[in-house]
Amino acid sequence: MLAALLVVLGLLAAGCATVPGDSSVQVLRKVSDGAAPPAPPGPADGTNPLDLVRGFVYASGSSADRHGAARRFLAPEAAGWDDAASVTVLDEQFGTVPVATGTDSTTVRIRGTRIGMLSSTGAFEPDEAPVEADVTVVRRDGQWRIASLPEGVFVRLSDLRSNYRTIRVYFVDPARGRVVPDLRYLPAVPAKAQAAQAVDMLLGGPSPALAGSVTSRLLPTTGLHANVATAADGGLVVDLTRLGDLDDASRRQLAAQVVLTLSEINVGRVRLLVDGVPLLPATPDLTRSDVAALAADAADAAAPQQQPLVVSGGRVRKLGGDDSGTPIPGQTGNGAFDVAAAALTPDGSHQAVVSREGGRNRLIV
Repeated sequence: MLAALLVVLGLLAAGCATVPGDSSVQVLRKVSDGAAPPAPPGPADGTNPLDLVRGFVYASGSSADRHGAARRFLAPEAAGWDDAASVTVLDEQFGTVPVATGTDSTTVRIRGTRIGMLSSTGAFEPDEAPVEADVTVVRRDGQWRIASLPEGVFVRLSDLRSNYRTIRVYFVDPARGRVVPDLRYLPAVPAKAQAAQAVDMLLGGPSPALAGSVTSRLLPTTGLHANVATAADGGLVVDLTRLGDLDDASRRQLAAQVVLTLSEINVGRVRLLVDGVPLLPATPDLTRSDVAALAADAADAAAPQQQPLVVSGGRVRKLGGDDSGTPIPGQTGNGAFDVAAAALTPDGSHQAVVSREGGRNRLIV
């Protein structure tokens, strides 16, 4: 049964602009990846196979340097491990159990509960189910190391909170012409790579949860004309290409998508270009205030921002902040119901849950 990640949506209006035939030369510098903090230490000498695999899962929470901390647990033959294949988010409690043992080789099974997956574009896709994965561990120079393992990484919910940050990526509500947020998870380090990653999330389109409800002014064929870069005056330059024909209102919506998304990672000013030409000639440099009227959440600035939630272990739990994993107050979090899926109104006043009861499902509001 699918768990439910809760996303808050809203509505707003549109504007107009034109495209010039030329633009001034701009001096750019590439946005670098920045320096990641030192990776946690690898396995201690003499670590046994079960603790080695457990330590590997703990270290996999850090995505810095292509999961460099986790790679310290690997034997040379596992160097081709594809850490980018998938991210499986585990409940806190998981086990490592022996499956086959030998003098210099053993198989260890990771056994736990999956609460969801992170897509390649950082969208959380809830999917609560038991999960098992086998890891082969070998003895090399007197130390146990992982020789073969499944592609992708396993990340505990607490490590997701510690090593990823949530941002809102904006797409267009076609019925009302305003932009609405789509919650994503972005690696916390390297911080200077986050602008380019956020743009990639925009180019990747809406998450499966919103794919049928929103659209984007970025086409599937749209890409970057040049790398996301910082101009000499400090503005972030986003130069798009293969954008297609857009009317004035659509250009404003596109500007809102890009600027509001980048404001989530504290980018104060965006120079938004199309093949080197400003998208909106009247305002070549855009700030959040220039597009704020198109944001759905501007319709009610006093409305509380709902934090992301997830169903795990039959309870609705918080998925972000210092108390990530904590059940929410009330019957849906205190165990009164065995919750399989849940949803929440934007103002938080009402919840709808599917409760498992004696082999049947019951919808409760």
